[in-house]
Amino acid sequence: MLPRYSPIPDSDVEKQPLVDQPYSTCHCQQVHEQQRRRGPSKSNILILSLLILLALGYGHQYRNSHDTIDLSNVAISSEPQEIQDSLTQYCHETSAFVPWDGKTVYDLETGVTGLAVEQKFLGNHVSPLAGNVVVVENKALETPRVTFDIKLEDDEYQDSVWIDEVIVGSTLSLTVKHTERVVRTCVRVDVKVEVPSASALDDLSLQFPNNDITLATRLQVKNALDLSAARGDLTAQAPTTSSKISLSTASGNINGVFDVDQVEFSASAASGNLALAFDHISATSTIKASSASGNVGVQVPSDFQSQLDLNVVVGNVKVKATETEKLHIRRTGGIVGHTVRGYYGTDADAPSHIKLNSVSGNVNLTFQ
Repeated sequence: MLPRYSPIPDSDVEKQPLVDQPYSTCHCQQVHEQQRRRGPSKSNILILSLLILLALGYGHQYRNSHDTIDLSNVAISSEPQEIQDSLTQYCHETSAFVPWDGKTVYDLETGVTGLAVEQKFLGNHVSPLAGNVVVVENKALETPRVTFDIKLEDDEYQDSVWIDEVIVGSTLSLTVKHTERVVRTCVRVDVKVEVPSASALDDLSLQFPNNDITLATRLQVKNALDLSAARGDLTAQAPTTSSKISLSTASGNINGVFDVDQVEFSASAASGNLALAFDHISATSTIKASSASGNVGVQVPSDFQSQLDLNVVVGNVKVKATETEKLHIRRTGGIVGHTVRGYYGTDADAPSHIKLNSVSGNVNLTFQ
C-alpha cells in the first residue's frame, strides 16, 4: 500500500518534452552503428565503471520487478550472429534487383477477416535486405489485398523463394519462405497491405526480419494487432485502435498514435527509442512500454486515471502533468536506478496501469 500522497506544486513537476527529435529511418545508419561498435573504445575505464555500476545497481533495482522486456515474438532469424554479420556485409542495396516471378497479389475472400504476413528462413544462407511493409487504405477494393514485391540477387534463384498460403478459420496466413539449398544470396521483400476501410480486419499480424513496418492509415482492428521486426522501425502514422496491441523490435524505433478502448498495450525494443501518444484510453487499460537501450516517451490524456510504475537503471525519469493536483508520486533510487511509483487522478487503486522501463535511457511520461 502506498503512503498517503498530497498534490505537488507546479514548481516540483519536472518539465521535459515528451517526444525526442525525429529518428533516422535510414538503414545505413544501422550499418554505421555496427561499424562504430566494432571500433576501439574511447575510454575502457569509463566502460568498466559503467559495468560495475550496472552490476551493483541493476539487481537491486529490479529484484522485486515482475516486468521484463519481452521480445519472444520478434521475427529474429535463426542464423548465427556471425553469419548474419558476414552476409550483411556481403549484401548491399543493389544486390537484389531481379524480380521474383511467382504469385505476388493476394485478395482476401469474403468472410476472411484475419491476416498474418511474415517472412521466414530455412537454413542460414539467405540475408534479407532492408525492405518496407506498409498498410494503406484503398476504398476502391471490396476486400483487403496483399501485394509482394520480391527482388532476388540472380535469376537462377527463382525457385529458392515461395509463399505459403494457408487459411485457418477466418484468417489468411501468407509466409514468404526461402530454401536452404542456396548458398550466400540476398533477397529483398517489400509488402503493401491495402484495406477498403479502417475496420476491414479483425486481426492483423506482420512479422519480418529486416523491414520497417508502417501503418499509414487509421486502423480499427477488432481483436489483436501484432507488429514485430528483428531489425526495423515500427510506426503508426494515424490513430490505431485494437483490443490488444503488441509492438516489438530487436533493433529499431517504435513511434505511434493510438486511440484505444479497454486495451492491453505493450511495446518493447532491445535497442531503440519509443515515442507513443494516446488520444484516448479507457479506464481499464494497461500500458506497458520498455527498452533495454533507448528512451521511452509516453503521452496520455489528462483525464486518464492510472497507477504508475516507472523504472530506469541508467537514466532519468520525468513526469509532467497539466493538472498537477492529480499527480501523486514517490521517487526512490540512487546513483544507479531510479523509480517513480504512485498514481494520477483521484483513485490510488485505479484499474488502469502505466508501466514504463528502460535499462539504459530516459523515461518520460506526460499527462495532457
